Amino acid sequence: MKNKKSYKIVIILLTICLLTIPSVHGALQGNISENVVDEEKIENARDSSHYTNSLILVFGKSDNVVGPLVWLLGFYCPLFKRNFRMIADDERNESLTAMILGPGQFGFFSKEKISIDIGGARGVLFYFKKSILVNGNNIIAFCKADNIWVNTY
Repeated sequence: MKNKKSYKIVIILLTICLLTIPSVHGALQGNISENVVDEEKIENARDSSHYTNSLILVFGKSDNVVGPLVWLLGFYCPLFKRNFRMIADDERNESLTAMILGPGQFGFFSKEKISIDIGGARGVLFYFKKSILVNGNNIIAFCKADNIWVNTY
């Protein structure tokens, strides 16, 4: 009986550790700065859109996803609001599709040259490149964000 009880305690402690790893602040943090928007990129962008307090669904392929360094086998579910940047710059068949739904706002983007900056996001993200289980550069994200900037080139 004592062995089973110890085993359950270890499993519970490991589960708690795995769930709290994404919220660790400090050296493991790889979040982009609070100023998510790169002013020079916006000036050179053909089309720039901004959404506030919106839901966003992103899927596609991207080799450049900037966000926290701590991913659990490619999966990220932040307990605190985080900032993310996803860039597809038409290399190696990269493209992103984003659907944005906010209060009185709707946006749909499907481009090969696109930059999506998500500020203050809570939700679920799965990035295949950070996973040891799956190979590829696909990303799937469903988040509620305070600010979303979409720039197409």
